Amino acid sequence: MRRASSPLARRRIGPAPILAAFASAVLALASSCSNAAARLAVLEGNAAFARGERQDALARYLAAGPGEVQSFDLGNVYAAMGEAEAARSLLSPLRDASDPRVAFGAAYNLGLLELELGRHDEAIAALRAALRARPGELEAKRALELAVEASRNARSASAASRSPTAEGPDSGGDELFGILRELETGRFRAPRPASTAPAPDDH
Repeated sequence: MRRASSPLARRRIGPAPILAAFASAVLALASSCSNAAARLAVLEGNAAFARGERQDALARYLAAGPGEVQSFDLGNVYAAMGEAEAARSLLSPLRDASDPRVAFGAAYNLGLLELELGRHDEAIAALRAALRARPGELEAKRALELAVEASRNARSASAASRSPTAEGPDSGGDELFGILRELETGRFRAPRPASTAPAPDDH
């Protein structure tokens, strides 16, 4: 199987299950663990997660002890298990993680989770955080487009239910254009990666 060259690379947004994005993330970030025993536990958790053995993966990640990567992996497993609140409580703080790969992955996965749950404003906020970390990440931009579109549709449906004959300007396109223009013109800057940061690897 071809490995992702960076965390959360080669993802599909939309019909593809959210679990696929989580799986690529946990495999890519295993090398960030500084402790050998913790790294082994994370790798074992990754293998269990890939096999669909989520309870076993959960136990392995818990055994790895505290850490950004462990919290990231735990959040992803909880999300895959349908434990949205537990996943959110772990992923949300990691948007400010010291490892930029974890920060991006947590924000991106949180955005996908919120979008899947229909929490469009929260999804937009999380995906904007992901794009602040990596402004050129195309999959995050596509996910943001979906979130803005879903938010616009929800507002339109709500307005129609209150006043079926009322019509107003469609500002969804302008909203998305404004968000992307801010990101692409440099108003948000990606954090400078540490020069000694290891390349993602699951070995």
